[in-house]
Amino acid sequence: GQAQLPMQAISRVLDKLLPKVRGLSGAEAHAVLRAVSLAGVLPPPPPIAVRRYQSNALSDVWLVQVLWGVIYARNQELFDPTRVRLVQIMQVA
Repeated sequence: GQAQLPMQAISRVLDKLLPKVRGLSGAEAHAVLRAVSLAGVLPPPPPIAVRRYQSNALSDVWLVQVLWGVIYARNQELFDPTRVRLVQIMQVA
């Protein structure tokens, strides 16, 4: 099945904020919302999952392209565009 959205945190925030801003003008509601703290209303964030890098073919290709891009960008005087020669591919029947 499809995973459900985490609505509990949103519901808690709305339960705390709606009574404070109901009936207020935009500027008044803005001032109230700036002063309200949500400490203790929201659940604590989940722990950070540390994962080791695992190389694969696609990430290796990406890394090589990035490295060559950096090499080219930092050494443009080495790459003379007037010396680039196009090659012609001939088909042999």
